[in-house]
Amino acid sequence: MALAALIVSILALLAAGASAYYGRQQAAAAEAAAESAAVSAQAASDTARVDNDRRHEERAPKISPGELRDHGSGTHILHFRLLDSPELIRVDAEIVDSHGINFRPGTDGTAPAGHPVKAFYLPEFDYPPGRLRLTTGDGIYWPVELDDVRSNQIHIRLTCHTVDDEAWTIHREI
Repeated sequence: MALAALIVSILALLAAGASAYYGRQQAAAAEAAAESAAVSAQAASDTARVDNDRRHEERAPKISPGELRDHGSGTHILHFRLLDSPELIRVDAEIVDSHGINFRPGTDGTAPAGHPVKAFYLPEFDYPPGRLRLTTGDGIYWPVELDDVRSNQIHIRLTCHTVDDEAWTIHREI
């Protein structure tokens, strides 16, 4: 009887050892699966971010290269046209690294002298009254003054804003 009890005890000990080994294997497999899930989640997040960035760039406004138009009597107009664009509620313009080229003083949205040369375009010109958005085909322009001594090129930074708070920054040289 003692021998039978000893055999049963040994078998129980072997079963417990096998169960512990199996449990550790399952825990290791679960940990590996959790790590794999975390890697997959990070990859999915990275892919979603890349897709969002790509879609954002695909929706970016297409703007003409821009031109400086002489309107006579010393008045010049910095002019751009929206070639393809989502509806915009505002376009900010900044003259960057250009000497002797300034937005005309008193122009709505321009910074006072001595501050960075910036202006914003509110959609109030160049399209039918009552429409409060800029769309494809609309012109965007700002009056500028040119000094006798000035840069050969005008570097412009345009920031386009939609009603959905999307924004794009577009650089142009004229």
